[in-house]
Amino acid sequence: MGMFPCHGILINKNTKEEFINTNKSKLLTDVSNHYYAQLFSKKTLENSSELVFFILFSFADLKTHKYLYWFAFPVFRDVFFKKGQTYTLLSSKFQRDKLFSFELQFKMFLEKSNELFFVYNSKESRFYRLSEIINHEDLSKNLKSVDLNYTFFCCTDLCFDKDPSWLLRQFLGYIAMSCPQITQKTINCICLKNNVASSIVFTLEIQSTDLNLEKPLWVGWETNNGRLIPRSVDMSKIMDPLKMVEKSINLNLTLMKWRLVPNLNLDIISTTKYLLLGAGTLGCGVARSLLAWGAQHITFVDYGNVSLSNPVRQNLYLYEDAIHRKPKAATAGERLRQIHPNIISSGYNIKIPMPGHPVGKLQEVETNSSINQLKELVKQHDVIFLLTDSRESRWLPTLLGAFYKKMVITVALGFDTFLVIRHGSKSENRVKPNLIKGFKEIPGTYLGCYFCNDIVAPGNSMKDRTLDQQCTVTRPAVSYIASSLAVELTISLLQHKHRDSVPAYYNISNTTDDHGDIPEEMLGIIPHSIRGNIALFSYLITASEKFAECIACSENVLKKFNDEENSFIYEVLESSKILEEVAGISKLTNLEDADIDFVSDCEA
Repeated sequence: MGMFPCHGILINKNTKEEFINTNKSKLLTDVSNHYYAQLFSKKTLENSSELVFFILFSFADLKTHKYLYWFAFPVFRDVFFKKGQTYTLLSSKFQRDKLFSFELQFKMFLEKSNELFFVYNSKESRFYRLSEIINHEDLSKNLKSVDLNYTFFCCTDLCFDKDPSWLLRQFLGYIAMSCPQITQKTINCICLKNNVASSIVFTLEIQSTDLNLEKPLWVGWETNNGRLIPRSVDMSKIMDPLKMVEKSINLNLTLMKWRLVPNLNLDIISTTKYLLLGAGTLGCGVARSLLAWGAQHITFVDYGNVSLSNPVRQNLYLYEDAIHRKPKAATAGERLRQIHPNIISSGYNIKIPMPGHPVGKLQEVETNSSINQLKELVKQHDVIFLLTDSRESRWLPTLLGAFYKKMVITVALGFDTFLVIRHGSKSENRVKPNLIKGFKEIPGTYLGCYFCNDIVAPGNSMKDRTLDQQCTVTRPAVSYIASSLAVELTISLLQHKHRDSVPAYYNISNTTDDHGDIPEEMLGIIPHSIRGNIALFSYLITASEKFAECIACSENVLKKFNDEENSFIYEVLESSKILEEVAGISKLTNLEDADIDFVSDCEA
């Protein structure tokens, strides 16, 4: 008897003005009438707890954590009860043996039925469920032949007040509604407390009223210090600031899930671990977008320091960081923790070994440490973003992502162009193909990586180039657009049941729309790659199959790495041509006779 079930109706308004201007009397009447109409539409009660219902009317300011709320416990306004005498204890009403029998039967009855309201016949020494004696189809027959002298209407009542509680009033309102023939008759009511012997017996008379069974009037709004006004609470003063920031930050995501995308899995986003290789303009943009999506674990890798040209374009750095030449990776991780104190974010100052960039004896220890650190970081994370500014710096992370079967997203920039591409999945998850007229489907396990369209191994893009040729010169907004699209593509993949094994499509017919018939998932289509051109303000959605002789993800290269690990990487650092031999490209074409138009490694 320490608790009981009840039915509540929550009505929350979106604005404070709506809360204040709502007609409370009409609200109470409409909700209560609707509830009772549903109640009486059934032949009998399923359980007597259905009689207990309340309304919680509220306005929640989720940004400031201030709330207005008002409880209503609806009862009929036109049902009055005349107290025939003061209350008496059940122990005074029943003799000792009768009381003992009552208590024993009461416990047995509750174990079987778990009812909140019921009827006790003292002559028969029996408890009845309301559904056994009250039928909603013919109210005139209810309790018609019952001897009220031996009938006790029982209510489980934990209220300390000696007067009839709102529970009893709701119960008796139902009795008056369902058994109109007992009006102006004396009835006995037992309010059962935790201690049965100290339970209270009321003798009441339901007055003859003008109760309109079609349109009853209701009362029941809770008073606040004797006044009919709502209550307010300011939770911001007692909430943990870290918990407050967590709820506030996720407010947009919660509303998105509530209003627009009910099946959105926010947990998969927050529990996924993201590794960002590159903490420049792209790295900062990707990190901020991941943060907005609720990411909780972001790691940076970069070998550079913050320079004076960085803060205006790379939004995780300040002027002071540039003055002190702070390392980018660690600074970016620290800045994310300042923005979101609960996030797990760190940075590693690692120089990524690159094909065609030989290392001397003095650099071997550092290089070996960098390779091992990269391997461990890739293994520890779920999604790898390649956000570096040269083609050769993406080779080793691509190889490691494929080898350890990770989801890999690459972003590359040109002056007014960009490329966002998801690498083909290496999982064994096979997806049943779809046949779509005018489109070719490529399963996720057959999609190419960033290097699958290359027929030459990446070389040293810094060699024999001036400063302006070594840097990625791009229009300022291009990196923000590309980094945002990379994150949106990632989130779409995480929401799909097949993750990065989901297929992609390309158009093979001139008569079909570019991507109008491609299957849309929860957040839209999931392409293989997105090529953007800011000069034309256009996107091109493309898909390409993996290259069997790819210098980064082919089976030959992965097997060579599996067999030789770091020693194979050192060979590639000395000469990238070894990749062409291992992958098998050199057998397919004679590069000396090929007419190849080389482009900048910085271009998308």
